[in-house]
Amino acid sequence: MILRLIEPEGLEVKQILLDECEDEICAKVKGGGKYADELVVLPSGEIIVVECAKRPKARDATQAIETFRKLVKAGKKVVAIVVAGEEGFDKRDESIIAAALKAVYSKYRVETYLRRSGQILHLKKLSVKFEVRCQ
Repeated sequence: MILRLIEPEGLEVKQILLDECEDEICAKVKGGGKYADELVVLPSGEIIVVECAKRPKARDATQAIETFRKLVKAGKKVVAIVVAGEEGFDKRDESIIAAALKAVYSKYRVETYLRRSGQILHLKKLSVKFEVRCQ
């Protein structure tokens, strides 16, 4: 799992690895090719889309954004998109990814994050903290 829950302890989150999933949501997301690595479903039903790569490129952000669009089209509430880099980001690709995520934020008002492995992801609106661990 890419995101590991830190706070609040005891909160039940469902983490779905899309490569290994076969349920209805996964089928909708996988249809059409590009999809992210993981979905984190919070108890409220809200979803966090997570994409992780060794050194993320623009295509990795595209996979996360396409997954987000498919979920919105299916009527799901997505609260965040996270693109995580195991070894960080290349400077040029980081700016391209940031621009793409900024465009998604300005249109849909969904939180977007770029994180490296080992960093903390704090979703302030939901009072939830995750540790990012790419593997």
